[in-house]
Amino acid sequence: MDADGAREALRSGRVELALCYDFGLGDDIRCDPVVAVPPHGVLPAGHPLAGRRQVRLRDLAREQFILLDLPRSREYFLGLHAAVGVEPLIRHRSQGYETVRALVARGLGYSILNARPRHDRSYGGHQVVVRPIADDLPALPFVVASPASYRATARARAVTAAVHAVAPRLLGPA
Repeated sequence: MDADGAREALRSGRVELALCYDFGLGDDIRCDPVVAVPPHGVLPAGHPLAGRRQVRLRDLAREQFILLDLPRSREYFLGLHAAVGVEPLIRHRSQGYETVRALVARGLGYSILNARPRHDRSYGGHQVVVRPIADDLPALPFVVASPASYRATARARAVTAAVHAVAPRLLGPA
């Protein structure tokens, strides 16, 4: 679910924990920071900038952009472009993370994402190239979220400890 869905699930008591990005979940939600996940550029394998060690958003400004179009993500990714003074040329929008990667892998544009699978292949088998963004841009805090009034169960404490042990290796820079 997206950030708004996670917040509502926590508030309603349907879930006791949510593993998510902190998109300003609200004062009634406690966020236990795990790792800050920086944005990175996602390019098709044959892209001219794929050979660089890093990319700048200004260098991508004339390229077609594929937007991960979820409510809080949308504002974050568009805000990254605005922070460096460019407006992306949005070609496609998708609410599916893997759909965005698949469209990039097919050469239909570039994207910016935070989470990064340990493999650089789309589900369709085509390669994407992931490059750090050289611009000074904010990372997204990945958190274990719970209602502020919630008293953690032993199970929730165990899950939180496991997330702290594993998530930095999975979500941190590759």
